[in-house]
Amino acid sequence: MSVFAFSQAKSGGEKTAKEYFISGNELRKSGNQEQARENYLKAEEIYKNKKDISGLCNVYSALGNSYYSTGDYEKAIRYFDLHYKNALINNSSEDKYLAQINLGAVFYDLSEYEKAMGYFVNAAEICENKKDKNLSFAYTSIGNVCYAMKKYDEAIVYYKKSIDIDQKINNTAGLAKSLNNMGSVYQSFEWPDVALKYFRLSLENEKKIKNEEGIAESCNNIAGILMHQEKYDEAAEMLDQAEEINLKLKDSLSLAWTYLKKGELNKLLVNEDQAQAYFEKSLEICKNKSLLSLKQENYFQLASSAELKGEFRDAYKYYKMALEIGDSIFDQNTELQITTLQVKYETDKKIKEIELLNSRKEIDDLKLSQLKEKNLKTNMILTSVSIVLGIIFLLAMLLYYQFRTKQKLNKKLLSIKAEIIQQKEEIEAQRDEIEAQRNNIELQKNIATEQKEKIEAQKQYITSGIEYAARIQNAMMPPVEILKKYFPDSFIFYHPKDIVSGDFFWFHNDNRTMVVAAADCTGHGVPGGSMSMLGLTYLSDVVSGENEKSPDLILNKLRAKVIEILKQKSAAESGLSVKDGMDMSVVSIDLDSKILLYAGANNPVWIIRAKTGELIELNPDKCPVGIHYLDEYKPFNLAKIQCEQDDCIFLFSDGLADQFGGPKGKKFKYQSFKNVLIENHTKSMLQQKQKLEEAINGWMNFPDHSGNPHQQIDDILVIGIKIT
Repeated sequence: MSVFAFSQAKSGGEKTAKEYFISGNELRKSGNQEQARENYLKAEEIYKNKKDISGLCNVYSALGNSYYSTGDYEKAIRYFDLHYKNALINNSSEDKYLAQINLGAVFYDLSEYEKAMGYFVNAAEICENKKDKNLSFAYTSIGNVCYAMKKYDEAIVYYKKSIDIDQKINNTAGLAKSLNNMGSVYQSFEWPDVALKYFRLSLENEKKIKNEEGIAESCNNIAGILMHQEKYDEAAEMLDQAEEINLKLKDSLSLAWTYLKKGELNKLLVNEDQAQAYFEKSLEICKNKSLLSLKQENYFQLASSAELKGEFRDAYKYYKMALEIGDSIFDQNTELQITTLQVKYETDKKIKEIELLNSRKEIDDLKLSQLKEKNLKTNMILTSVSIVLGIIFLLAMLLYYQFRTKQKLNKKLLSIKAEIIQQKEEIEAQRDEIEAQRNNIELQKNIATEQKEKIEAQKQYITSGIEYAARIQNAMMPPVEILKKYFPDSFIFYHPKDIVSGDFFWFHNDNRTMVVAAADCTGHGVPGGSMSMLGLTYLSDVVSGENEKSPDLILNKLRAKVIEILKQKSAAESGLSVKDGMDMSVVSIDLDSKILLYAGANNPVWIIRAKTGELIELNPDKCPVGIHYLDEYKPFNLAKIQCEQDDCIFLFSDGLADQFGGPKGKKFKYQSFKNVLIENHTKSMLQQKQKLEEAINGWMNFPDHSGNPHQQIDDILVIGIKIT
C-alpha cells in the first residue's frame, strides 16, 4: 500500500530559520533523520520568537513526516496535530489539507480505519472545488481505506476519480500511485494479468519522475504477480531492485515488505532455511511498529515453513500468533462507522450543491421581481394615457352596458367559485392520500434498510467464519512443495466450488515410499469441508502414526475409524440408505523400484504409458469409505503395477467429469477427460495442467439457457505425477 504522508515547503520566514529548514530537508532525504530533526527544532525556536505561523506549519509538517518514516507514530501524530492547529490560526487551506492527509496516513498504518477515513474525508472537503492533485490524493486515500476493508468496488470508484483528475492535470506522481492501487484491487479479485498491467504502468510513471520509493513499491508488487505465474527469475530481479533502493533510502517499512516477498519466493523454490531467514528479517523490522497486517502475514509464512520442516510445535505457535493479530485488526463496528463517514461526506456535498442552487434561485427571483415592477410601472403609464384619450367614448359605452355586464359577471363569478371549491376539495383529498402513501413508503423503506443492514452483518460474520475454516483446512493439507521435492514434474489442479472444499489431497514420504491420496467427501462447502478435515486427520494417524503404507490396509483402517467416529449404523439397523463418507483413491510408489500399489473406494487411477500413449485404468472397489448401503464390508482389493520412465499417473475426484457445459449443456464426462490427458501426455505436467484448465474453462464458458456461462457444480481435484 502507498505511503500517504508528504510535505510541501513554502517560501517565507527569517533567513536563518529558512536555512535550518532547508538543511533539515536535505538531511532527511539522505536518511539522516536525527540531524534533520535537530535543524527543524532550531528553525521552530526562531519561528516561535518571530510568531511566524506559516514557518511553524512547515516545521511541524516536516517533523511529523520524519517520525512517520521511522515508525514513531506517537510523535508523528503530535506534530501533525500541531501543524493543523497552526493552520487553523493562519487560515491556510493548503496547510489544513496537508495536516488532515498526514494524520489520516498515520491512523491508516495503525489499522484504525475509522479515524483514517474521517481525516481523509475532511481533506477532500477542504479542496472539493479545486479539482487539483490534492483532491486526487484525497480520493486515493479514501480508496485505500475501502481497499483495506475489502470493499473493492468502492475502492475502484475512488481510484478512478483520482486517475481522471491526474490525467487532466498531468500529475504523473499521483497517476503512478493510483495505477498501483488499481493493480492491488485487481490482484485481490485474482485477476493477475490485469493487475500486472496496472503495476507495470505504475512503474513506468514512477521511472519518469525518478521516484525511487515508488519504483521499489512497484517492483515489490510486480514480483508478487510473477511468483504467482511461476516466473521466479524475473521475480527475483524485481525484488533485488526493491531491496537495493530501500537500503539506500533507509525505508524500513518498504524493506520489510521486500523481505516478506523474498521469503515467499525462496519458499516456492523449496529453500526453507533461506525463506525463514527473510521472514524473520521482515518481522524484526515490524517488531517495534504497529504494522499488524505485515506482522500477521510473516507469522503465517513462518508457520507454513515450520510445518514443511516437520516442526509442528513451532508451526502451531506461529499460526496462533497470526490469528490473534487477525482478531484485533478490524471489527464490524469499525466498518459501520467508516461507512457512516462516507455517507456523511456524500450527503454534505449534496447539501452544499442544493444550497448553491437555492441561492442562485433567490437571485433569479429577485431579478424577475425587479423586472416585473419595472414593466408594471410602464404599463400603468400607458394605461393612463389610453384612459385619458378614450375616456369620453368609454364612459358612454360603460353606462350603456353596465347593467348587462354586471349580470353576466355575477353569473360567471358564481360558476367559477363553485368550480374552485370543487377543485379545492379534490386537491385536499389527493394531498391526504399522497401523504398517507408517502408515510407508508417511508416506513417500508426504513424496515427494508434495517433488514438489509442485519443481513449484511450476518453475511459478514458467516463469511469470516468460513474463511477462517478454509485457512485451517488449507493448513491441514500438506504443502505442494513436498510432492514437487520427490516428483518435480507434477501438478495439483485444485478448484473448490465454495470457500471450503469437500475434496482434499494428501501425501506422505517415508523411507523412499511416497503415499498419495485424492478424496471426494459427501457434499461440498462447509459440510464437505468438515468431512475432509476428518479424513485428513485419520489419514495422518493411519500412515504417519501407525506406519501403514499399503493402500488397501490404509482404506480398511480409515473406513473403520470413519464408521466409529460418525456412529454410523448399518442400513438394516437405521432403515435408511446411509451415504455419509468419502470416495478415495490411494497409491503407494516405491521411489527406487518405481512399483506402484493401488486401492480405491469408488475412485479409479489412470496411468498413461510414455512409450505407447496407452491409458491403463486401475478400477476401484464399488463402495465408499464409510457405511455401504448393501452392508458389504469386504476388504479393499490391492493392485500392483510396474511404472516406467516418463509414465503419467492421475488421481482425481468426479468434479471435472460431472461439470455441465458445452454447446448442449451436458456433462464433460470421463471420455473427454481421458482424451485431453492422452493428447498432451508427452508435455510437461505444468503444460498438461494448463491444457486441462483451458478445456474445462472453455466447456463452462458456453452459455446456459439464461445466456450466462455455466456455473461450477462441484469441487474439482486432479493430481498429476510423471515418473522420472
